[in-house]
Amino acid sequence: MTIQEIQDKILKLKDLNSKLISNYYLNNFNNLNINEAYASGKSIFFIVKDHGVNRIYYYTADYKDLCGLLKNLSSSHDEYVLEFMTRDKLENFDLLIDAGFKNLTCLNRISNPDCSSIFNNNNLNKFMNIKAGEVAQEFEAHEINNKLWEIFDTRISHLVDDKELAEIIKAREVLISRGDDNKIISILQTKTQPRKFYINQVYNSGNKSIIHAMLLRKLKLYCGNGGKYLYAWVEESNIASIKFHAKYGMKPDGFLNLIYNLKN
Repeated sequence: MTIQEIQDKILKLKDLNSKLISNYYLNNFNNLNINEAYASGKSIFFIVKDHGVNRIYYYTADYKDLCGLLKNLSSSHDEYVLEFMTRDKLENFDLLIDAGFKNLTCLNRISNPDCSSIFNNNNLNKFMNIKAGEVAQEFEAHEINNKLWEIFDTRISHLVDDKELAEIIKAREVLISRGDDNKIISILQTKTQPRKFYINQVYNSGNKSIIHAMLLRKLKLYCGNGGKYLYAWVEESNIASIKFHAKYGMKPDGFLNLIYNLKN
């Protein structure tokens, strides 16, 4: 199916059903690398090749119907990944297991509705250093990306290529710190909007004071401009990361991102 045919099918499903369930949250389909698509009277799903990961996106009026459709997946790929947001960890679990999927991981959304309060925390303020880290430069994209791809699982973290990372760096969303040997020891990737601050990637192999100082530097600017809401997505099994974010008053808010995979 072409992208236009997929969009037409989605519109038809919307006309026939008052409410569709979907895990595709973007407004457009531009530049998607779609190499498989299947549809029924109640559902459609398509496979997007995303930096080496075969991601499944869907629209459905009946999840049971969708999971029956998912059984048609070909064996031409080593692995498929499907994820969706929910408040119920067991939502669709039995249906997906019956379709051959396994639960890869669960991400908790953790948040702090007013992170300005962290600047009253002396245990954090001792790390304050407004010059901590360096704003990454575009020419460093490949080096930074090598470290990110080495550390994180792209099925979970949605990593990007060097060109895309260079654009993120251009937007001043990445801070790094280097050790005495000039190798990168800390990476902080965040996204700041007027009313929300997203902690995307955190990597630190140096002293803990470094990454705390880098994050505090960014948050000081955000809060100084009136920002309050702070959030991140963290694997429920990553205790070290949960403890790190807890220092910033971030707690699970009940929103989950469930990630399933299918290996042929």
